[in-house]
Amino acid sequence: MNESVVKELKKYIFFSSIGEFIREIGGLIILIILLVIFITNISDILDMFRSEDSMLDKIIGCVMVLFPIFGIVHYCLVVSAPKRIIRRLEEEGELSNVIMDFQKGEKLFGDAVRVGNKYIIGKGTNCIISYKDIKQIYQYIHKTNHFEDYRSLRAYTNDGTKDICQLPRNGAGEQTVRQLIMYICAKNPNIKVGYK
Repeated sequence: MNESVVKELKKYIFFSSIGEFIREIGGLIILIILLVIFITNISDILDMFRSEDSMLDKIIGCVMVLFPIFGIVHYCLVVSAPKRIIRRLEEEGELSNVIMDFQKGEKLFGDAVRVGNKYIIGKGTNCIISYKDIKQIYQYIHKTNHFEDYRSLRAYTNDGTKDICQLPRNGAGEQTVRQLIMYICAKNPNIKVGYK
């Protein structure tokens, strides 16, 4: 297996843009700084817990201690997701098919999704789905105060609901969305199309 292609696939499914990468790294740096502050002040924090201070101070102290720890654990889980996906595909013997679909698949929505013969691969969504695993597919529109925040193409699979890709806002590319849904339905005629 070509390692450079596997690395490219991992990057593709993990980050949708360099801005997202910078945001993730920035969040990790902030959590590490908080953890360093906690470690350097551990004696003061332990004294606070032993003292007769109010319960609110102790709760705030616990939050200050647990927030960076949970944040770093969460970051490690998120970062390891592409590795787990690749490992699972290797165990199932499907990695070569996914790589072929990744390299030769049609790029849609400015390369936000790649459509291959057996798999659909979403950029930045940790999403590699076999057509045969999709039960239902629909366009999801999230709004806040009646204004559209984002659109995504969602698939309901045996493993739950997954965002395949982010779609252009305000209906731009609506024809391409319909074509993509029809293409997926052609690969698996048993898919239900529409909302949950």
